Amino acid sequence: MRRTLFAFIQSSIIAAFYTGLVEEYQSNLSMQHWVRLVFPTAKYILNWETVLVLSTLLGLITIQFLPGRLLAERKKII
Repeated sequence: MRRTLFAFIQSSIIAAFYTGLVEEYQSNLSMQHWVRLVFPTAKYILNWETVLVLSTLLGLITIQFLPGRLLAERKKII
């Protein structure tokens, strides 16, 4: 259960930081100009559709840590 909680907190923090970065990119024209000059493919990474895909994938992976799932902690029999 400890791994499940850790995975949930970690994925929530990652999604929050990424969402904040996309929000800042969308609202700041000078950042958009700079990013397009330095990293032209960022327009595909820094958009809301990518945030949705990332959040969905993190949610699906986190669910796998629940008891009875693929990545759940196994009780060791001594």
